[in-house]
Amino acid sequence: MKVVINSDYGGYGLSNAALELYMTKKGISYVKTSDGFRGLHGRYLVNGELFTDWDIKRHDSLLVEIVEELGKKSWGSSAKLKVVDLPENCEYSIDEYDGWESVETWFEVTEEELINGMSPEKVAILRSAQSIKVKVLNHEEN
Repeated sequence: MKVVINSDYGGYGLSNAALELYMTKKGISYVKTSDGFRGLHGRYLVNGELFTDWDIKRHDSLLVEIVEELGKKSWGSSAKLKVVDLPENCEYSIDEYDGWESVETWFEVTEEELINGMSPEKVAILRSAQSIKVKVLNHEEN
């Protein structure tokens, strides 16, 4: 799975070109109400509601495609975007410090899997995770 993050101080954000390309390719009808102010990106309305780059999931395959396709032209005014590869079928969270982002991945493992063993495929995936959450079921749940 690929995820878009900001790889420098400043903050995550898409350029107007990237956001407009995303909405066009998704078939989202939008109205641009402003070109932006002092380096900030424009304002877009979708069905009368403000639509921003924060409304797009970071693992959205179209977002990833656009960032890879446009490169630096996809970056917002204070962003330095990059695409990172994560293990498939994992959960993730994006941590941020002063705009610089990092990704933490995890998997949930049940007590049954710990007792009876996991498939070789899952063991391989778990080895690539940064951390593992263990979900322990009580006896009533079994």
